[in-house]
Amino acid sequence: MSHYRAHKGDHQIRSTGKMGTVYLLHFKHKYRHCQHYIGFTERELGVRLGEHWSGNGSALTSAVHQQVGNEMILARTWEGVDSSIEFILKCRAESPKLCPVCNPQAYKYASTYEPTGDPQ
Repeated sequence: MSHYRAHKGDHQIRSTGKMGTVYLLHFKHKYRHCQHYIGFTERELGVRLGEHWSGNGSALTSAVHQQVGNEMILARTWEGVDSSIEFILKCRAESPKLCPVCNPQAYKYASTYEPTGDPQ
């Protein structure tokens, strides 16, 4: 079983076994303190994005949709990854660094998680 580290020195996170796509949405206008949303789907990405665009996605994207409308951009995806990667990316709180809309150098940060060996 694979394990991942959210931050160097942090506890290990076990693989969930669910494979799919992790995606990063960029909000054109900040909502409170947020400008990004990281999500995961096992389904076709377009279907899940349609839910976000229509205001029927997560609580955050629904609130963004109500406040500023459909002003979200699919900024980046990680395909064929374990759902635990979503949690790891959220824990790192580095969305602006990983977002190519905010950071033109974002793609050089392709290795966004660190696989580790099995725990002792």
